[in-house]
Amino acid sequence: MNYPPFRLKNPQFSVGLITTFLDNLLVYWFRKIPSRGPVAVVWNITQSCNLKCRFCNSWAQPAQSHKLSLPEKISIIDNIADSGVKYLSLCGGEPLICQDLEEVIKKAKKRGLAVNISTNGKLLKEKALMLVNAGVDMLTISMDSHSAQVHNNLRGCPHLFEDILTGIEEVKRLRKNKKQQLRIYMRCLISSANAFNIREYLSFWNPISEGVVFKPIYDNKNCFYNTPTEMFLSENQKAEFKVYFLEVIKKYPALNSLYNRLLPDFFLQSAKLDKYSCFAGNFFATIDSSGNLYSCLECPQPHSAEFGNLIKEDFMSLWKNSLAANFRLNFKNKKNCFCWSDRFNENIKIEALAKLKVFHD
Repeated sequence: MNYPPFRLKNPQFSVGLITTFLDNLLVYWFRKIPSRGPVAVVWNITQSCNLKCRFCNSWAQPAQSHKLSLPEKISIIDNIADSGVKYLSLCGGEPLICQDLEEVIKKAKKRGLAVNISTNGKLLKEKALMLVNAGVDMLTISMDSHSAQVHNNLRGCPHLFEDILTGIEEVKRLRKNKKQQLRIYMRCLISSANAFNIREYLSFWNPISEGVVFKPIYDNKNCFYNTPTEMFLSENQKAEFKVYFLEVIKKYPALNSLYNRLLPDFFLQSAKLDKYSCFAGNFFATIDSSGNLYSCLECPQPHSAEFGNLIKEDFMSLWKNSLAANFRLNFKNKKNCFCWSDRFNENIKIEALAKLKVFHD
């Protein structure tokens, strides 16, 4: 998730963010017992999805163990806000199919959280008024091509591309008179289907959105990524892609970041990325659709990263417990997790800001 920079203009939010960040930092450096929760939480608020993407089988999973009621969801919002969390990203599944999403967003905003919605965009026009009026800070829309045919095929949904464009137009129309505008970002999952059309992608989507986020495709059964072999880049394509991609992003100052410059190495020379830290369990946490608290659902051994359930215990009790403390220590020492989640973008910034590499020796 890209944190909305305009939120930092709010002095109360900024003070809370700095306080939480410093506490997270001390927990990481010195194994201090946390006095606050993480800076950011990703909440997969529903397991259900209205698409059948070629590379994901989330839609085919059994029903969740416990479907949270609205009062339970509201209690989770209070719980994470009380702990000092500042950013909340509502994901899924598909969050826009959640019937009580509006109430959840309004509660989160009332408690001072910056809110992102990560969506496939199918219901965007239908939900645009609700999202704008509820005060959402940012939309992250999954969009894998500038071509309707390519995107609709990858996502298994006719007319999806067209529905997203119509939804974006509606959001922009509705947000005009709002002091705090909802920002729109496109997230592109790079695969063999689109890897050599990035230039055209940016030409199309950059003028329409506030920014573009790239993410390389990979396989991860823990979060239901089940990628067909033909969607991976071949060995020859990997080398060609690095040259091509780096050349393209040079022309876009906002995209010529360390995150994007490293992205081709995920495909080509993944060992080069081992020196970079992941701060899951310190600066970030994940909640699943049943209210279970994790460091991150993309970990190779997700159950070892499960700290407990937020309906049964409060956030800080779980964040301080021995399961969480042991995970942080083992994860920091072994560095045995390898993915390219959206949080890697923030991991790099945290590491650079705090110069944490000094403390790895």
